[in-house]
Amino acid sequence: MQYDEKEAVTQVLNDYIRVFGSFDAQRVLPYYHEPLTSVQARGVAVLATRADIEASLLKPLYARLKEGGWDARSAWAELQVKQMSAVLAVASGLTVRRKGDGQELERVAATYLLRKTSDGWKIAVMAGHDPGSVLRLD
Repeated sequence: MQYDEKEAVTQVLNDYIRVFGSFDAQRVLPYYHEPLTSVQARGVAVLATRADIEASLLKPLYARLKEGGWDARSAWAELQVKQMSAVLAVASGLTVRRKGDGQELERVAATYLLRKTSDGWKIAVMAGHDPGSVLRLD
């Protein structure tokens, strides 16, 4: 069976990473599925609503990034996308966050499961992982 939405998923993730740098949770929240499952080194969280995602995920992350001097620009250094079915896609990517002076702040890698909804592709699960372990999906 052939799926043809890899470009659409890639575009959603490119838009997401661009909007993420706005520090505006209200612009970022529409990219997430409700509920959203976040798997990180510190644990697993199932965030049922946009309010939960903002309070538990975005606000603390934005505070840490601002404190660290992040210049709010991000782009994928690497992004792999594979559509798994008509309504499921997996993506794995790496971003390099930099301070205003260009110095590297951190490398962030994550793998995402996206689900196609009536409102388009949404991030349903995200798992943070080591930068060297971006999945090869093609």
